[in-house]
Amino acid sequence: MLQVGGGWLTILGMMVSTFPAYYLILEEYYLGQLVLPMFSGPDDLSVLYYWICLYTAYHSESNFWTAKYNFFGFGETQLNHCLMYFISFFNLIAVISGVSSNLWHGRHTEHFQKRMRNASLHLHASYAILLSMIFIGYEFCPGTEGAELYPRLAMLAFGAQFLQGQLRMLLAGVTNDNFKPFRRTNVLSWVLLALNAASGAL
Repeated sequence: MLQVGGGWLTILGMMVSTFPAYYLILEEYYLGQLVLPMFSGPDDLSVLYYWICLYTAYHSESNFWTAKYNFFGFGETQLNHCLMYFISFFNLIAVISGVSSNLWHGRHTEHFQKRMRNASLHLHASYAILLSMIFIGYEFCPGTEGAELYPRLAMLAFGAQFLQGQLRMLLAGVTNDNFKPFRRTNVLSWVLLALNAASGAL
């Protein structure tokens, strides 16, 4: 609906949509509860993104988001691209600041102490970011245009790996097990992406 098209902005849109859910469940995994304030950055930005899509579907002209404007002297940029940059930036700020603050204040609880292991929080927090960076980086490699030519397949590939990590974290939280996001299946798929990118560059 925002007419972003294929390419790396497709993956950026997936990142914007999935980050809040991943990090809120990560917060619940470490604290044993999820208590959202009246105004929550991850929730409110997701709702804003939803209403923008809804407004576009019913009220905007067909070329509304593809019109180009000169913002702050950076040259002409499509409105939908600027919106994606804006939402992505503030989404990251809201998620990181909100979840980090809650984890910091709950670090002395018994549940957090049981969950916390050496470098575990850093590994868990880096999974969604690393997953996004791998797919976005792949799109910038010469000769690789997966999301440009096959955006649905790119979204399925990204979504499958995100859901795999998300479901493992949920299951680990229910069974009181240690969440291990980096498994052989993930690493193997990333290696295959790297080999594909290398073959496209040759």
